[in-house]
Amino acid sequence: MYYSSHHPYYYQFHQPYGFRYDRLIVDPYSEQYLCIEKQWATYHLTDGSVISFYFDSIGTDGQVIGKIRRKNVRVTCQGKVIQNAHQARQCMNQQVEIILLNGTSINVILKSFDDRYIGVKFFIGDFLSYIGPLFNQPTICSVTEPEEDRLFPAYFPLYSQQPSGNLIRENINSFVPDWIYQSIRTKLSSPDLIKKEEISLIKLNMARYPNDMDRARIAAFVNVDNKEGVFVLYEKVNGMYQEVYEKKLPILGVQVFHNHNHEILITARIGSGTGLIRDEHYVLRNTAKGFKEVWSAIAISMQMLTEAPPHFYIFGNVSFDFAQDHLIYFQLKEVYTKDDFIYPKERECHFEIYKYNVNDAKYDLVSKTS
Repeated sequence: MYYSSHHPYYYQFHQPYGFRYDRLIVDPYSEQYLCIEKQWATYHLTDGSVISFYFDSIGTDGQVIGKIRRKNVRVTCQGKVIQNAHQARQCMNQQVEIILLNGTSINVILKSFDDRYIGVKFFIGDFLSYIGPLFNQPTICSVTEPEEDRLFPAYFPLYSQQPSGNLIRENINSFVPDWIYQSIRTKLSSPDLIKKEEISLIKLNMARYPNDMDRARIAAFVNVDNKEGVFVLYEKVNGMYQEVYEKKLPILGVQVFHNHNHEILITARIGSGTGLIRDEHYVLRNTAKGFKEVWSAIAISMQMLTEAPPHFYIFGNVSFDFAQDHLIYFQLKEVYTKDDFIYPKERECHFEIYKYNVNDAKYDLVSKTS
């Protein structure tokens, strides 16, 4: 992922591991998803979708200007769907939301809008944060415009014939198989509180060995009002799906990293109350002994009870250096006084670099800097 020179990750990690790519410093992971200027990039996503993007220019500040086919996306500006060029004029050079037909979205700056294409500007880092985890194959670059994009058919009814900015969810139930719905229900204390449309699914291939390539995997997760939830990974073996991993916590987010190590980053709430929050990151990996949790750390920790100092926020962020098989963890801590919860009286931050230990199937700390 690209970071500008004022970002703390830039000097810590892009100088040692990055290299030059068309006037832009990027890391090896990001480079495989970029094409040079005046080329089309074709992306294959994990749900089977194939989309294309034209790179018109790539600035030294990490900003990309390009275009995407209009019929493959919906554009919303200030909560309203843009349906024609006249409506688009009011939103030119403003932030809008681009929504792909498979439901993936990203915020961009609108540059142009016509019958065929939508011109946009965005930072490479933002693009890879939102879309990168969905990439399933190396990017294909071409100077000629690719054939028509292919979008996952099951998602078509959601976005067809939409006169308003509200997404139609009437066919969402068909996305979640009954066996997954019933499996998730058995893991919750109040199964009747959830509906099919509240379950999120990710279809993925996390094969580690050549004879493992045909094993389809499905990740399913749900969060019930931040009070309970579950993440379950199912694997197809001998024609039948079986559970290979389970995490019973309110699931806040899931990222899938399709690299040769096959990590899944799960963020879950492990506790909350009046003035208290604790969220945790968990990394799941396909090891030689199957799927295993190989690392965990704080995602967010907050204590803001006026009668019980200290008062603090802790924020944790995770990145990967796939070339070195490193996990990089950044933590920021802000300490407040009981009289001022707006401006912290002090800040502390540090980086931790972990190296994956194949023998022990876990990440070992190798470096820590303040």
